[in-house]
Amino acid sequence: MVLLNGDKLMPDEAFRLWNPRIPGVPTQPTGEDYPCVVFEMANSERMIDMLHKCEMWLSDQTRVNVWVGVSYERSTVVGDRTEDRWWMGITRRDFNAIAVGRPANIPVNVLWPPPIWLFSTLSNLGIENCRL
Repeated sequence: MVLLNGDKLMPDEAFRLWNPRIPGVPTQPTGEDYPCVVFEMANSERMIDMLHKCEMWLSDQTRVNVWVGVSYERSTVVGDRTEDRWWMGITRRDFNAIAVGRPANIPVNVLWPPPIWLFSTLSNLGIENCRL
């Protein structure tokens, strides 16, 4: 998929619940509709990179409404899965901020607005200090 600023991003899975082709709802620069829901699964990706993708998907550069992310980290002990860790988070677009529009004091290259977290299992990966 192509963001409104021209950057490219590929989800693990995405789908639309309805056809959003209504006046005033931008499409991708390619003319294709944006999905309503994006799902990301990380097996070797750094958690901070996954959270950054979440912010990109729900920024004013797309029309995605919900992001679901799952991360799974295997322990280094062969044959022992008891130390494996996982994380899951669900966020949604901040519709109120989008309706008001980007504040003039926020540069165009800054991801805005931040997503609204509906659910997260933060403690499973020890990422309490990550910006959400």
